[in-house]
Amino acid sequence: MTIVPKTKQAWWPIVFIGLMLVMFWLGLSFVDYYGGLGIASGQTIWTDVVARPGIAIPMVVAFASGIAGFIVGLRMIVKHQERSLLVYLATLVGGLLTLFLILELIFPH
Repeated sequence: MTIVPKTKQAWWPIVFIGLMLVMFWLGLSFVDYYGGLGIASGQTIWTDVVARPGIAIPMVVAFASGIAGFIVGLRMIVKHQERSLLVYLATLVGGLLTLFLILELIFPH
């Protein structure tokens, strides 16, 4: 097992998870801004995109990137026999995010 991927395609899960982390940071950086303006969150994601686009759009992109990182990472591991630590970690992070989203849809709070 190596630390870095051997092929160019195997870098995609790592790029997706990196993008996910940057987008989460970007979205969270706007929370204080919108809270200071007194803008409440929307009841659905679409009303939140209209009310607080600086938070909602980066978060939607982050979740999509995390799911894409999981799917591409799983494909690299299963189909292309990629055995690098970074691909495994990216797939694990994307899988945990996907599990969180599934459980959030099943058991909303």
